Order: sequence, then C-alpha cells, then structure tokens
Amino acid sequence: MSTDAWPDPSAPPSPPAGIAGHGRRLDVGPCRRGRYPTYVDHPAGQYYNPHLTADEERGLLRRNYLLNQTGQAALGLIGPHLRGIAVEPRPDAIVLHFAITARTAEVEEDLDDIIFELEGFLGGGPEQRSEITAEVHVGRADAAWPGRRHALLYLAKPEAG
Repeated sequence: MSTDAWPDPSAPPSPPAGIAGHGRRLDVGPCRRGRYPTYVDHPAGQYYNPHLTADEERGLLRRNYLLNQTGQAALGLIGPHLRGIAVEPRPDAIVLHFAITARTAEVEEDLDDIIFELEGFLGGGPEQRSEITAEVHVGRADAAWPGRRHALLYLAKPEAG
C-alpha cells in the first residue's frame, strides 16, 4: 500500500516545540472551557528527528506498524525451527522474510498461520489491501539471509557448536 494512506505528519501544523525546544508536544484538545488548545510534552519527543521529511516519517511509521502487527501475528507460532523473521515494507506489498532450519509440514503450517493472522490484524486498517508474501530461507539467519537487510523482528539465539 502506498504511504499516502498514512497520515501526513506535516498536514496540520506541528504543535509548538516542547520545553526549551526539546521534542514535540502532544495536542490533547481544548481545555475544559473549550477555548484554547492544550499541549503536553510527549515523552517520545526527545527521540524525534526534526530533519526527517514527511515521506521518511510516514515510512518509519508504516515500518513500525508492520513490525508491531507481525509480532502480534507471530505470538505462539515461533517454534525451534524458526531462526529469524524480518519485515520488508514495499509500496503496495509486505514481504515477510523467514529463516528456518528445515522445511517441514509443521513449519509451513506455522508460517501460513503467521501470514493468516497478519492479514486479520491488518484488515480494516491502512494496509488492508497490501499483498502479503513470504520469502523462506532454509539456513542460518546470518549475513547470507536476505532478511538481514530489512527490519528484524525476531532472531533466535545462535546454536552452540
């Protein structure tokens, strides 16, 4: 899905800067009497990079949203054969990269379940029309795994030996 579906952070003017110019303030709406807007400092404001463009900010919001939803979809489905999960947001698609130790029916079912659950979590949201595909790598989740170039969600502890 295009990042145009995500809110444009520059659409409404940004709230005034936080105390001493650090971070952003969160608009919590009008005060009790409804006359003046009320702003509170947002704790994440200290991590905000004001030099990001609106497109970069939308891209990061989308990536983080997809990581969060994929993590929820994978709960209870990460078995001993799953070595890594990465998420690659593309303009109209989402690619889930999996590193597995062996391709078995049980592993295939777990991967299908993760994709099915993710489709359910994304339904009704800005990503509901994005195509979800999977790239499966049989082997270690090391530098040779194509998922290492994307947003990592899960990496298994390296096996001893």
